[in-house]
Amino acid sequence: MGPRRRAMHVASLILVITIVTVSAASVAVAEPQQPQATFTLTKEVTPEEGVDVGEEVTITITARNRWVLDAEVTVTDVNPNPAWFEIVQSSLEDGVVWVPPAPPVPESIRWDGEIKVDRSQVITFRMKVLGGAGQKATNYANLTLKGSAGTLPLVPPAPADIFVKPTAPVLEPIDNADGDDSFLVEWSEVTGAVAYGLEEDDNSAFDSPSSAYTGTDSQVVLQDIGPGTWYYRVFAIGQYGKRSQPSNIESATVVIGVPQLYDIFNPDREPDYVV
Repeated sequence: MGPRRRAMHVASLILVITIVTVSAASVAVAEPQQPQATFTLTKEVTPEEGVDVGEEVTITITARNRWVLDAEVTVTDVNPNPAWFEIVQSSLEDGVVWVPPAPPVPESIRWDGEIKVDRSQVITFRMKVLGGAGQKATNYANLTLKGSAGTLPLVPPAPADIFVKPTAPVLEPIDNADGDDSFLVEWSEVTGAVAYGLEEDDNSAFDSPSSAYTGTDSQVVLQDIGPGTWYYRVFAIGQYGKRSQPSNIESATVVIGVPQLYDIFNPDREPDYVV
């Protein structure tokens, strides 16, 4: 190999080694310094089917550490609507504290503590429902990690919907003194209700109810009702499909009608004739 070709060969080897070295360095730089990991924050509301005004709803927040290190965190949950809900302070346990309102921020709860790797912290508290019948409120839990924002993962808020049931309607007494098989059933209108459901049964315990009416009106004329005593109750249905408690129960009695006997035509006094 001549001196010129030998020099070119050496230069080519140097270039290849340089490229491989730079590529390896690039790969080393591109590798993360720590595994990708996050915290998870979930939230549940019970009862899921909704709660009546005057009752309490339970909030359960679960914060799980899926990061690479034990971490000090703060979990907060803000009252979504102080006109509708009130945090029950006696329900706060295990380090959860009540944070008084500081306008424009309403009252909230807060928990401070350490969550170890692959461990969870469960926080529960209750809120009393003061109003908002037939409405929905979305409640958010937040988790903040104490430390450098550049090294700790961002945790998105955890939402949960709280449904307040409509108020129960009042069913009016049913007037069917003549025992007819057709009669009017009416009830009071409820604020926030978008529809009503009337149920019918042959016993006051409503062991086997059937739907007699579903619609937006607050009255209905029932027809072709069979003989017997029938019991009725009505529900209000809110815009989110949640049903109120049943109304009071009213009944109506249908009697067998008295038939009308027509004149008998038998002028020839035949032994056989039509009645």
